[in-house]
Amino acid sequence: MDPFVLNKELFLLHSSLKARIFFYDGSKKELRSCDYGCKFEMELQKYMHNVKEDKQAAEIRINDTVFRCHSMLEEAFVQVEKRLPPSMEVFNWLKALNPQISKSFESSGQQYRRIHLVDWT
Repeated sequence: MDPFVLNKELFLLHSSLKARIFFYDGSKKELRSCDYGCKFEMELQKYMHNVKEDKQAAEIRINDTVFRCHSMLEEAFVQVEKRLPPSMEVFNWLKALNPQISKSFESSGQQYRRIHLVDWT
């Protein structure tokens, strides 16, 4: 797999996690205003609707689950941020060293035809 594409996906994941737990100004969102995903929210609603016992105890369990999910999102954000490369451009330039590109007969022929155009002085 192309390292440039993989790092692009890593940056996209980082941006997505950041948007879920932080406002645009960099301040943290409240627990309930974070984006945990549609499926998570639907399951919480379904659980609250199906609870027959003590609603207050169910609300406490939900708050605990939301807190743990929020902590997990924060930790995922920190771990992804640690793995971001210092510069995305490095992988853009390394793309030219791909064996399929550098060993291509057609590419070598084009370079050979242009060699006399290079200013060697």
